[in-house]
Amino acid sequence: MSLKGFIISLSTILLVVVNIGSPVNAAPSVPNLLRRNTTLQIDANGNEFQLASDGSWTMKMRELGSSNGVNARDFSWTYCTGNFAPYHILGDILEFGGQQTCNDPKTWPQSVTVRLESTCDSWLCIKFTEKGTAKSGEVMGSVATAHDEYGCEGHNTRKYRMVVRATANGGVQVGPFFDDETDLACG
Repeated sequence: MSLKGFIISLSTILLVVVNIGSPVNAAPSVPNLLRRNTTLQIDANGNEFQLASDGSWTMKMRELGSSNGVNARDFSWTYCTGNFAPYHILGDILEFGGQQTCNDPKTWPQSVTVRLESTCDSWLCIKFTEKGTAKSGEVMGSVATAHDEYGCEGHNTRKYRMVVRATANGGVQVGPFFDDETDLACG
């Protein structure tokens, strides 16, 4: 074997070893939590859920055709859209929540539940704990809004996030999924 052939063979072996040893772009495993960088989730019934990078979401639900001679493969879609409410600090009160809109009465009842979580105010804190929950209840209308307030105990900075569950069509449920972590002066 010539020196040139040996170098090419060695290069090929090193390239294979490097590629095998490299981690695949694997997202961290977080059971049952949908992160913003996840774009599409499909349940066992074919209902779709999409979470956008701006925190808004869309539920796309299958509506099967009637049994009057219509093939079960024929269906239409109904939609709901939602979004996280922006955080607001008014004095010592932190406001949080979310809203979902389902314009087709076939998607009712619907609901939105938003849980506020935060860490402690030390940079060593990484565990989130619940600080409050806002619930819309079951809504037989086009808009479900969940809004609540949390009383700040000071102005130290902590990480906050909102965790949301949304339902429509009387039972199609998505979530929990969460908004990006945000540093807020509400200790």
